[in-house]
Amino acid sequence: MPKQNNLAIFYCGTNGAGKSTLRGFNQDSVQIVVDSDHIAMQINPENPRVVMQGQHSQCI
Repeated sequence: MPKQNNLAIFYCGTNGAGKSTLRGFNQDSVQIVVDSDHIAMQINPENPRVVMQGQHSQCI
């Protein structure tokens, strides 16, 4: 069986930096997307920013 090369791409930056735009360019080649803004919106549609508060101190 041929060896499969795995690739992880991370788009990081502040709000409005263009992360979603860049992700859109590679949309066909990406299998898994973890979008913290989308997750926060699902958890608390009324106020997604509340979900994100305090999370930066827990990041490694």
